[in-house]
Amino acid sequence: VEGYGFTLDTITVYNRYGAISYQSNNIDEGWEGENKNEVYFVKLNITTIKDEIREYIFTVTAIID
Repeated sequence: VEGYGFTLDTITVYNRYGAISYQSNNIDEGWEGENKNEVYFVKLNITTIKDEIREYIFTVTAIID
């Protein structure tokens, strides 16, 4: 799966207990949080246009109406 200047290897979303809530290598596939106002940990593994492997880890808060 390719984006602008990178290829998505995997995206993994973990809940607050460390269990995998979502995992994909499809950049066009969406993910919806499971619980309102829940914090999730996200790990992105990508390969840049220069063939550099990068890993990004961050948190998101799912706000669901």
